[in-house]
Amino acid sequence: MSIELSWDSSDRGIICIQLNDNWAWDEFSNTVRIALEGARTVAGRVDLFVTSMQNELPAQAAQLQRIISALPGNLGIIVLVASDEMGMELASALARLVGKGICDHLFFASSVGEARQVIMQQRLAFPRV
Repeated sequence: MSIELSWDSSDRGIICIQLNDNWAWDEFSNTVRIALEGARTVAGRVDLFVTSMQNELPAQAAQLQRIISALPGNLGIIVLVASDEMGMELASALARLVGKGICDHLFFASSVGEARQVIMQQRLAFPRV
């Protein structure tokens, strides 16, 4: 599969989306829809991290606006595990598409371990969504 979806914690508090080579925006949109449906079944906060094997975004980044508008109220933060260059590109695209407010919920990490640390730090600092 070019995109993998899983719960990263046994309490269903963290969702992981792994973008492998050659993923497409339609597949990403469908995966995010399934992830958000799962998040809505959890009573508490759910955080999300996305890992990417690619160093650049496919061309149809405008689909992000539709995805962002569907985020559930219990979604805490989104951590993108990617290169600094891709992270800056995504942050810029999101700010243009949905406003700079989304950047308050978007964090970047260079590894899955670092993503988990960011989530734990944010949960300690802001226990409620």
